[in-house]
Amino acid sequence: MSRKYPKKVRKEFARKLAAAEAFVETWTNTGLASSLITDYTCTLTCEEAKTYSALMRSFGYVNTASSIIADHCEDCDVPSEHFDTDVWTVDVGAMTFDPKLKQEVADLGWTLVLNAEHPREAEAKAEDAVRAHLHANGLTLKPGVFINVSEIKPGEPGSLALYDWIDMREAA
Repeated sequence: MSRKYPKKVRKEFARKLAAAEAFVETWTNTGLASSLITDYTCTLTCEEAKTYSALMRSFGYVNTASSIIADHCEDCDVPSEHFDTDVWTVDVGAMTFDPKLKQEVADLGWTLVLNAEHPREAEAKAEDAVRAHLHANGLTLKPGVFINVSEIKPGEPGSLALYDWIDMREAA
């Protein structure tokens, strides 16, 4: 901190920062930071959720911060106000085919979270990711079958989601 502040003020700021850091570390280490909304049915106002998320993000807990916003949005009247416009959740399905066995393998589905500027780009990235995943595992799409994008939503799923999802976002 700059020396333009009196020593007494610098010490006060240092105490406040240490207290905030201790709060964040304790809440994240005990799991309370990410489970407050879901496990304790705690309802936060929009401003409370944004502030709580910003505090966690400022100490490097980006996933916890995102989870706080996502969980808040499940009960929020205007959830679209909370989402970064470049994060999308895409539900994708495909009928897979094993060319070696010459038979249908399974009807698989994925939920991908990725960065994109608009839904069409998110859809294209999701389809490319599914094709790459199938190729890496020696599978292809069933002949005559396309990748089915069933839903594209802004933001990421909340922790109450009943399914696993694959985080494909680029590191910040």
